[in-house]
Amino acid sequence: MDNLVAQICKNGHVVSSYRPDPSAKFCSKCSEETITQCCNPDCKGNIEPGNYSSTYIGGCVLTSENPDSGWEKPKFCKFCGKPFPWTERTLLEACDFIGECEELSKEEKESFKDCLPHLISEDAKTPISEVKYKKYSDKCGIVVKEALKKILFALVVEGSKKMIFSC
Repeated sequence: MDNLVAQICKNGHVVSSYRPDPSAKFCSKCSEETITQCCNPDCKGNIEPGNYSSTYIGGCVLTSENPDSGWEKPKFCKFCGKPFPWTERTLLEACDFIGECEELSKEEKESFKDCLPHLISEDAKTPISEVKYKKYSDKCGIVVKEALKKILFALVVEGSKKMIFSC
């Protein structure tokens, strides 16, 4: 089954988690272009499909999505490591909100923005980034803090959610 690949719009709406719809060039939710491959021109790797199940009936293979699989759309391309457009756009939106936080100095805003990528991928800087996020978001006030939670919640790695969002 080589044609199994996810189709997602550039804003992150999943059109299909395992089999692209050639007629769905644009998202029905936001009208953004849909993609099945990495946008990095040097890569163009397929977006990894979600879980599916195959059944053989009368010599034919019937494939269906497995909604209980817990599949989540990827944040980064597994071939080149670059973020997908929905990941980049979410981070940029969060940075815009941080830029509006009048309670932070210019240096604090930059430090706050720099910690975001480490909250969506587990790496050596994730623990210190959790501390920075908590410190800076608390200074920003409830409006910016809640907006950032709404924007970032789906992207932040599970282990960091409890620490930074108190959930």
